[in-house]
Amino acid sequence: MSAQAWPAAKPTFEEATRLAPCRALAEALLPPDAKAKEGWDAVASVVTLKAPADSEPVAAHLTTARRVFAAMEKAPLDAVVTHVVDATASQSARVDEARARAASAKVQLPLRKGVLGREPAIAAGVLVSLVALLVSFFSLRATSARRAAAVTPYRKAVKPPERGLQAATILRLASEPNGGEPGIVLGAALGGLAASLVARADADWYVAGVAAGLVLGLLVQTVVKGVGTTKHFRDRALAIAEIEKPAVPIVLVLSSVQKGTEDDFLGFFLKLSPTEAANAVEKLATQAEEQILIAADAQAQR
Repeated sequence: MSAQAWPAAKPTFEEATRLAPCRALAEALLPPDAKAKEGWDAVASVVTLKAPADSEPVAAHLTTARRVFAAMEKAPLDAVVTHVVDATASQSARVDEARARAASAKVQLPLRKGVLGREPAIAAGVLVSLVALLVSFFSLRATSARRAAAVTPYRKAVKPPERGLQAATILRLASEPNGGEPGIVLGAALGGLAASLVARADADWYVAGVAAGLVLGLLVQTVVKGVGTTKHFRDRALAIAEIEKPAVPIVLVLSSVQKGTEDDFLGFFLKLSPTEAANAVEKLATQAEEQILIAADAQAQR
């Protein structure tokens, strides 16, 4: 009977030997619970045994067979089977999820080299935008400096005709835009943004978008300036007068110009000579002051 012990235990030993390598794969897919770990440990203990050779004595066969049966007798092998099944199911779910992602996933190709390449194209586009910003800044600064140079000689004027010239100069300056080039700045920025969104596959289009946006922005700004020359005439005149404090109050002069007739007023006023413009400003201010006094007297007699 002892001679039959190892042949009876040999199939179990061979199955354990084939099952042991699956432990690492199963644990990588799904961590085992306590019972499954105990079952895997029993399988591992069987694998550590050495199968007896046919030439060895019967006692050696019997000893190895007893160790195999002792290791597997109370081992929770059903937990090992459950662990392998659950790990396989988990892997199948991951495979299905990966396939679903692969079906809808999109791979974005790197930008083509193009004429300039990615880095030079971005650098050129940003440089053009910075140049537009600097042009706008210096344009605004030049306008401010020109206004200051035009009104500075009359800042201490208190007698005609200089004080009239001061107010007339302020009105002439207010008829012009404040300076700055917001059109080219915004055009370059929006052009580059549009190009980077529409033609993302080629960085060269970024430079083209910035340049095209700059030109388009300049054209739009030119049109807007031509159409709305007098749109902010009153605001600019009051803003300059607030700084210069002219002897002839600009508020009185503007009160004589009805709202909506600024174009007609400027069309007439800008054609006058400096002396005529100064006299016209004085008269308008005097008329407005007289109307205010008449209205005040009428209000007092009530």
